[in-house]
Amino acid sequence: MLPDLFGRHLLQIGNWARGRRLLASSRMLHRAVLGNCDDATSQARIDLAQLPLATHSVDAIVLPHTLEFVASPHGLLREVDRVLTSRGQVVILGCNPWSLWGLREWVGLRHHAYPPGAVLRSTGRLCDWLSLLDFEVTRVRRFTITLPALSRLPWVPGAGGYLLVARKRVVPMTLAGVRSRAQVRPIVGASLPLSRARAQRL
Repeated sequence: MLPDLFGRHLLQIGNWARGRRLLASSRMLHRAVLGNCDDATSQARIDLAQLPLATHSVDAIVLPHTLEFVASPHGLLREVDRVLTSRGQVVILGCNPWSLWGLREWVGLRHHAYPPGAVLRSTGRLCDWLSLLDFEVTRVRRFTITLPALSRLPWVPGAGGYLLVARKRVVPMTLAGVRSRAQVRPIVGASLPLSRARAQRL
């Protein structure tokens, strides 16, 4: 997926995959990892509730199992929406709670399947959250460890993991009116008349 993403700035939010190894296949000029816990493999540790990034400054964001360990996943998605550019994309990796692995939680074997503290989010719930933020889900891929014969199927029953890609919808611009060429003044080198009160002060 990553080689198909275009832009200048790619960020991974969340500690996973030994630093920037996950981002190695990307062609973007700037790639960085912002972690949410003490880990020497990330460039900085951040608060996921308030990303220290400028609005509309990032072209793509990767969330590798980050939403499963954050107190407010919808709040993090709102921050992702804020910092992404108008055509920015978000790539989400997660575990399916309705998979065969997810069923282990109900029989008391969760600690053998997932790390403690993980709250699994389904693709349906993520699609609802992203739709509220005006994202368009462009791809959902499911994967798991299975028999070779089942791997040829387009959808593996009980798949334990998924990859979801969503793009921000571009809001069409509506022109309020078109000014004639004679009415348009240059913004550089133009002499603007001073108001009478301001002229008296000067």
